[in-house]
Amino acid sequence: MANSISDFTTAFKGGFRKNRFVVSGTFPDDKDPDSKLEFHVLAASLPSANLGIVNFPYRGRLIPYIGDRTYEPWIFQVLDDRGSGLYKKFHDWSEKINNHATNIHSYEEDDGFSEALLVDQWSISQLDLSGTETKTVTIQQCWPSYISPLEFNMAETGFNSFAVKLRYNHIQIAEINQD
Repeated sequence: MANSISDFTTAFKGGFRKNRFVVSGTFPDDKDPDSKLEFHVLAASLPSANLGIVNFPYRGRLIPYIGDRTYEPWIFQVLDDRGSGLYKKFHDWSEKINNHATNIHSYEEDDGFSEALLVDQWSISQLDLSGTETKTVTIQQCWPSYISPLEFNMAETGFNSFAVKLRYNHIQIAEINQD
């Protein structure tokens, strides 16, 4: 095993930067598919997936077996921008799922509630230094379960942002579980 800085840097190949990623997605019934999310998402992560454990008792011991897969919500931070209207778009999507005033969904198409309001096209891609996608995870059948408040503070400077939490049924990892 070599132990020099040169050996380390040759094997490491530069690594990946935290600020090299792109998030893309669509909204139900969106008339403007060019929402430029890739420039407005300030922070995100690849969604996590967990394999549960089912313990089986045997003679005073618990024997672990592989259980069901669960997914944590996917949370990302969005820049609040006058031009993109992303804050309103996320709230419009949420409103279609469950109206604030009537507590019912407002989608009236015949092809079903869930088909119209769950979206398959949300993904996050990690980029290398040349801007090439290296890892892409697409969340399938998602919807916004939480949109954070916009915080205002006279003592702070900088741009405002808000968090979105998307729930989803499963993920698709590029080149791993392709159909």
